[in-house]
Amino acid sequence: MNKKLIILISVAILVIILISVVIIKVKDKKEKQMESLITEGENIEEGKFYIRNEVTNEVIVETEDKGMLQKYKDNPDYNPNPTF
Repeated sequence: MNKKLIILISVAILVIILISVVIIKVKDKKEKQMESLITEGENIEEGKFYIRNEVTNEVIVETEDKGMLQKYKDNPDYNPNPTF
């Protein structure tokens, strides 16, 4: 009985570790994919910084503070005004 319990616990731990590894790899892949799709730039005439989607050439966010761009890089769904 004790051997079955030890084996069962060991298998459960291995399954949890494998699932964690898969989740981490998928997350890393999505982050790398997102990084390759966005380009950071600067509009010197207006004094603004922006992030642009490489595929659609759409400006995702434009701000006067370059530090704000990092929030959008870390979380592409970031919405500074959640009422909209």
